Amino acid sequence: MKNRVVVSVVLVLAFMLTACAGKKSLPGQDRTVLPPVEQSEETVEPVPPVEPGTPEVETLLDLVKSLEGSADTVEVLRLYNAALKTASAGEMPGVKADLNRFLVSLESESLAAVLQLEGEQIPRDAMMYRLGLNYATQGEKQQAVDMFSAFVQEYPDHSDADNAREIILLLRENLFKKSTVGCLLPLSGRFSVFGERALKGIELAIRDLSGEYSQNIKVIIKDTRSEDGRAALCVDDLAAERVAGIAGPIITAGSAGVRAQEQGVPLIALTQKSQIARTGEYVFSNFLTPEIQAQALASYATRVLGVKRFAMLYPEDRYGRTYMNLFWDRVREMGGEVVGAESYGNDQTDFSDAIKKLTGLYYPVPEDLKPKDAVNPSDIEADAKAEKEEEPIVDFTAVFIPDAPSKVGMILPQLAYHDVNGCYLLGTNIWHDPMLIDNARRYAKKTVITDGFFVGSRNPEARRFAENFRSLHGNYPGFIEAAAYDTLCMMVRTVMEPGVDSRSALREALAGRRVYEGVTGRTLFDPDGNAQKELVFLTVKKGEFVEITR
Repeated sequence: MKNRVVVSVVLVLAFMLTACAGKKSLPGQDRTVLPPVEQSEETVEPVPPVEPGTPEVETLLDLVKSLEGSADTVEVLRLYNAALKTASAGEMPGVKADLNRFLVSLESESLAAVLQLEGEQIPRDAMMYRLGLNYATQGEKQQAVDMFSAFVQEYPDHSDADNAREIILLLRENLFKKSTVGCLLPLSGRFSVFGERALKGIELAIRDLSGEYSQNIKVIIKDTRSEDGRAALCVDDLAAERVAGIAGPIITAGSAGVRAQEQGVPLIALTQKSQIARTGEYVFSNFLTPEIQAQALASYATRVLGVKRFAMLYPEDRYGRTYMNLFWDRVREMGGEVVGAESYGNDQTDFSDAIKKLTGLYYPVPEDLKPKDAVNPSDIEADAKAEKEEEPIVDFTAVFIPDAPSKVGMILPQLAYHDVNGCYLLGTNIWHDPMLIDNARRYAKKTVITDGFFVGSRNPEARRFAENFRSLHGNYPGFIEAAAYDTLCMMVRTVMEPGVDSRSALREALAGRRVYEGVTGRTLFDPDGNAQKELVFLTVKKGEFVEITR
């Protein structure tokens, strides 16, 4: 283990020297070379040249010495290979030391050419390992990774296999171009509409970043085709392109995140699935999640508006149940109380039963208690009138409705019809849609809507971005465009910081609990890698959305 540590340290120093020199070593010049590593817990002393013992080894080494000055590299290696097979246990270290000294004298091109030969009886394992070291010390890191990977695959139990694996990790950490990042988007397939929107934000970010830094920022964009398998392959392609990190994808973040973690490439996904960032330390997520919205709404309602008692109306689908559970938990954590929660079917347009249950007006009569005989029609009318005149019990001051604006536009008038008035109406970002105003303008008073981006925000960065986006694309952006813009800017600005000289350094910088100021507000990554964002709160006034002053 001590020797492996020494090799790792020497290799890192060799990379630094290579980077400073900026050129390869030439034949006959001094160059940094790593010694072969023997598996031992003790300090390894330099092995002296082999002392010939058996006639076979002595003869072979004599032949080697006579040929080493010639150009017949293949024959010299063949003789060394024969000596390795013939030498006794006591002679083996010396033969290996002599072989290593010979390999050190060869240029990478010569070693690579010999390795291409088929059927030659040469010490292939020693040559592959040495060629990998040569590539590494010459700064040809991708070639070194490829050679060491082939070596480990071909000789998994070799005495130097563990060293090779450690070197591969070190190389991969340093395999990146500082001003080159990747971007994964679904530009085709069933989710291409989201990819096209995000691409517009990416294009504006590229323009702004290129002007911000006095060099060209290269962004390699790959189409995931909305397919998980394709997204994973795109990560491999970008890793081979030596990108520093990856922005995206949107839909296929799960498979892309797994592959990015395997490759050791920092990736910031655009997904609302919070579990994606838990894939590993190289995977982050920057989007508007249900957790963030539930937390923001519950916090604002309890701490700013002073609401203590809540009701919920939610659809019987995954979206509705997810938000219902999250919001309920957050309200409890903040000392509030949910006094009623009623669901309704996805295909419902009449929500009176659910509303009556919330307000204590829904008391169905069991079948066995209903009168069997015909009743007077006038009695039915009287009962209906009495039911209508019965006062609702509205023991809550806010109603949370996690549903689309088309449904909310039908629910709000029915709440008013059943005398549920004066309550705060709490909604998620999907309420931020003109359809809500078109369908329920007069009933959308006291709405509180959370979102991650607002064109008319008081945030000067958001307003500047919105106007620049409109100038470039002819329309105003939404949250997807803004999140894509922020994600690429976040990645590039972190990469360009002094001291960020490897993918591992980039990962550490992204996870460093720093606050990023962007067009979607302040953002930082929590220990899991999920973005914690400062959201905006909106309401409806005079038929339009406006930001709430806090």
